[in-house]
Amino acid sequence: MTRLELFRIKSMWGNYAFDYACSMARGLSGGLISIWDPNMFSKNSIWCDDSFIIIKGNWKNVVGDCFMVNIYGPQDHVSKLALWNRLTDFMHHHNGSYIMFGDMNAVRNAQERFGTTLNSIEADHFNSFIDSTGNESSNLLFFSSVFMEGLHNSFDGSDVPFNYLGLPIGSNMKSIASWKTLVDRFHMRLSSWKANICRLGSSDI
Repeated sequence: MTRLELFRIKSMWGNYAFDYACSMARGLSGGLISIWDPNMFSKNSIWCDDSFIIIKGNWKNVVGDCFMVNIYGPQDHVSKLALWNRLTDFMHHHNGSYIMFGDMNAVRNAQERFGTTLNSIEADHFNSFIDSTGNESSNLLFFSSVFMEGLHNSFDGSDVPFNYLGLPIGSNMKSIASWKTLVDRFHMRLSSWKANICRLGSSDI
């Protein structure tokens, strides 16, 4: 990445104390980026795809390999099924704990679909993907922009939920209380931005 792009990441993160992995934009598809605190998560390997970034590493004070999987699901169901198959194959060949997150562009049932009609075939494919990976030999914590559901995880009760980037990982993200810290942080940022814009506007008058 260029210095300008690193500066943009720093503006989101707050400082330069971060590590990252990215999958660059291709055609009309936007790119993906994963950012983390290297003092909390130590990276070992990275796999990049048009629709996902997988970072293998270790959490501080947590034994065993963990795979952080950042996903952006395609729109059409054929490409989406191919994505689930690639991820399933990867997980079957790489043992460890998995934390999956992102915009899956998929839901499990009609209760999770708002404003549009449920595609039952896509839902069946998505459920089959979760069922095939959420077994006893593969610990999985799974959440998306649509829903969050813990299937299995390798942390004991004292470790979940834990905070990462200000969000309580392992909490019920349908609960308003789980989002309060992030909402309060945005309110603080918006207040400071509004004050800066007002000062700039007054100086131009």
